[in-house]
Amino acid sequence: MRKRIFAAVMALCVMCGFFVAASAQSVTRLSATSPFTGFIGSKPAIKSNVPALPTGKVTGSVRPPMRAEADAPVIYGSLITGDGLDLSAGVYSFPASSDLTLTPVNIWAKQPANAGGVYVNGKYYYFHYFDSSGALFTYFVVADASTWEILSSTRNRDIGPCTDLAYDPITETIYGCFSKSTKDGYLFGSVSKTGAVTQIAEMTNPLYTLACDVDGTLYAINSSGVLCTVDKENGKLTTVGSTGIRPDYVQSMTFDMASRRLFWAACTETSSGLYEIAPATGKATLIKKFDNGEEFCGIYTLSQGADAKAPGELADFKAEYDITTPDGVNVSLKMPAKAFDGTALSGKIDWIVSLDDKDLDLGEANPGETVTLSFSSGTVGMHTISAFARNSSGKGPQASERKWIGVDTPLPLENCKLTVSGD
Repeated sequence: MRKRIFAAVMALCVMCGFFVAASAQSVTRLSATSPFTGFIGSKPAIKSNVPALPTGKVTGSVRPPMRAEADAPVIYGSLITGDGLDLSAGVYSFPASSDLTLTPVNIWAKQPANAGGVYVNGKYYYFHYFDSSGALFTYFVVADASTWEILSSTRNRDIGPCTDLAYDPITETIYGCFSKSTKDGYLFGSVSKTGAVTQIAEMTNPLYTLACDVDGTLYAINSSGVLCTVDKENGKLTTVGSTGIRPDYVQSMTFDMASRRLFWAACTETSSGLYEIAPATGKATLIKKFDNGEEFCGIYTLSQGADAKAPGELADFKAEYDITTPDGVNVSLKMPAKAFDGTALSGKIDWIVSLDDKDLDLGEANPGETVTLSFSSGTVGMHTISAFARNSSGKGPQASERKWIGVDTPLPLENCKLTVSGD
């Protein structure tokens, strides 16, 4: 049925290791093959052809839902390929229900996620790979998950393509499974926010999917379709139970933290579909087949995880440019009144505000109290302002906004006309 796995090998992307901007990548398949046959499945990878939908879509601030909002989770994922689709490679959303209508969220202009991805606190961390003249290029990319601006892109020469990534909300660590750069096996390891991979264990066969639950337990599906837990210290696998599905090609799974449900965008030799997996038994229940054999990597929901007794989400988080200053920021937030599990909080709770991933200010306040503060961003330009509450049980969900801070510069005038009348 399919031409295998990491579609979007990009002929327009690069020469000699340097990326150039490209048109949006269509997911319609061609028959061109890749030297990476056998990475994760028996069929060769294929190249995508180009354009379709316009690139990019700016959405609002990232405000993760809490547990009570989790009745109908919305799943996001990076579409890599499908049979005969008139769609572009990009991030799409779809409900975790029998209505698997794909809604475009972001169409990749360049460096599409085609080898594992994960959502963490308003950012999408993913791997992009392609081959050129037999040489493999693997890049770790960080994108803002509300504006889809690419914040950084770093080449990693030490690994091959990634099968899947997972984020542990308790230790705040990203984990992944990778093909070795030598193409003779796989490795399981942790991934820094800059894309450096620290090997934890070598593996003969790949872990097709990875996902962490709200308590930090890491799950994986192996090449036999068996759900396992993974020891994050040594990579040891403990069998939970068979899903009854043998995976092939690209796939991904994720927990919806609010509902504790485990979802799997699965692919087999002949079809693909969205499944829900029972974490206690491994049983996979089909929600619906994808109509065109779509393959997704890096699926996620916007719900965040935390310890049960850690603070819940901040309310009414706002970050605005102070127009009376060159680069000032005004922040306001309301402290959570409840813990992550919905029980009432009491006593003072810490709050932490960060600028571009660096803690900038902190203090403490009572549950439900409103906090306001002002600070300088230091430079004029785009900045990410984030905040969360914390107590002795740990960090609560994070709220973020990405804003232009400072006086903007008008663009040049366009379509100017000079008309002379009279003498």
